[in-house]
Amino acid sequence: MLDSTMSMVLLCSIVLLVFAGGIHSSPVIPLKVISVCFDDDAVLNCNLTNDPSARVTLTRPSDPNNLPDDPGKITQDGTTFTIHNITVNDVNPTGRYQCVAERNNGKKITRDFLVHILDSRKADVAIIPFEAKRIVTGSDLKYTCRSTMGSITWYRVISGSSSVALPSSMYPGISIKEQGEYQTDLVFSNAKFSHSGDYICELTYCGRGKTLDRRVSVDVLGPQPAKIVSTSNREVWAAGDKNGDCYKEDIMLVCNTAGFPSPIVTWTRDNQIITKCYFDEPCAKTERYIMFYNGLKIVTPCFGDDAVFRCEVQNAYGSDQREFVVVVPAAPVLKKSHSPYFWSQGQDKPIDIPCVLVQGSPTPNFTWYYRSCIPLPNNDKVCFQWMQKKRSFFQVRQLEKESHLIITHPQQMRLQFVNFKCTVENMKGKDEIVVDVLQKAGGKR
Repeated sequence: MLDSTMSMVLLCSIVLLVFAGGIHSSPVIPLKVISVCFDDDAVLNCNLTNDPSARVTLTRPSDPNNLPDDPGKITQDGTTFTIHNITVNDVNPTGRYQCVAERNNGKKITRDFLVHILDSRKADVAIIPFEAKRIVTGSDLKYTCRSTMGSITWYRVISGSSSVALPSSMYPGISIKEQGEYQTDLVFSNAKFSHSGDYICELTYCGRGKTLDRRVSVDVLGPQPAKIVSTSNREVWAAGDKNGDCYKEDIMLVCNTAGFPSPIVTWTRDNQIITKCYFDEPCAKTERYIMFYNGLKIVTPCFGDDAVFRCEVQNAYGSDQREFVVVVPAAPVLKKSHSPYFWSQGQDKPIDIPCVLVQGSPTPNFTWYYRSCIPLPNNDKVCFQWMQKKRSFFQVRQLEKESHLIITHPQQMRLQFVNFKCTVENMKGKDEIVVDVLQKAGGKR
């Protein structure tokens, strides 16, 4: 009986000492495990006491000084600590943490947390090709969805946030093919107008607690033949200030197209295909014929760019073309020849005298004159009329950039020495050459 009385007295004394602050106890709350996914935040609730004056801190029991020191890695909001973006690249991001709430009287309450990553892989998902597609009815199309983890599901968006998982009897012709653990194909067979819309590849991971998705659009259209729809003048003239033989203003030839599938555009210069060089490619820094979408830019047009350019468009259902005559104004220049032409008495072989244009735009007019008939200086009209009277002796064969005077019966001219003049003239100037024709001494040539 005495022992029981003594025990009760001792127990009451301990209780009184505790309330009086004589003994400092440190209650420990059981360990809490926090599981996070890669790149997630770990939230540690350290609300251990109702005492608002208690000072709450976070430590690592194994090493109190070994907390992540990255700015903003650990933040505190009252009694809540957050460890942000936990990844496998962090220095000791996981493991044991301890919250300590210390009252003014020195009394401490602690709680341990164990933080660990459920899956150390970074979640990612991609659609290949990741681009909207326009396809013609009856054609096939495939998208591939790849992920680094988790499970993949394809959806067809119906409206807004509403969607239906694929495959579905609502969309015949659309199938899903598993290509491996982390790869699934969305396949369109014999595409229909009803297949137009948005499609989502959704990745579910981290114990089905998280999702990540990508979206693409598909537009199914009926076939349309290729056609040029822009309006333009056939002749395009270089203009502006000049720099030597070139003009400073670029020429833009516009060739807007319509049709589906999208037409293939080809540009030619005098029937020769122009090598494609687009404005956003490195070659655009050096080339002078630059593709701008369906148009063609001629950089600083020079005399040599005077030509016929053609825009040719084609798809599987039709084709179209349009010509542009590029005119780079320049005074005409003739090829100079100082060698005389000889003929012999009784000669039957015609004499062909060429007059060749080296440069000049627009293409000038050619005119031949018989100079020995000129009674007064520069009286070309009389000279030309004389040639018309003697036209049985002459023929003029006109080509695009050259003219030929053909003396069909040189023996009937009965002149030992004659000369002819070829003139060319356009809006920018004129040029001429004089050709001598002599009778050769002796017999036939």
